[in-house]
Amino acid sequence: MRTITRLPSRPLRRRDVAALDDDRFQVSTYGGIVEEDEIRIYAIKIAAGDTAYALCFDDSREQWQHLASVDAGDLAAADEQLDAAIDDWVQDNYGGRFEVLKPR
Repeated sequence: MRTITRLPSRPLRRRDVAALDDDRFQVSTYGGIVEEDEIRIYAIKIAAGDTAYALCFDDSREQWQHLASVDAGDLAAADEQLDAAIDDWVQDNYGGRFEVLKPR
């Protein structure tokens, strides 16, 4: 399994997310903030092997932050747990400025 060792020190663009998604990683966009007519992705979920992760970009530190890890054996339950962690983070940091891209 390939390890993601480095994400850019900025929010992602859609093409960045597409480049991460392959047969070893399942990457899904949670949401972001519209800037200059393009959405900047601030929250993603990654499933790798038996674990799923929630990652969010922290503007103040200019780095990605690991919010949560859960067992990916039950993807629906993992998705719900990661969404809850990201939802809390979004409300604390961005409130109404954040656009959720994930289908609800």
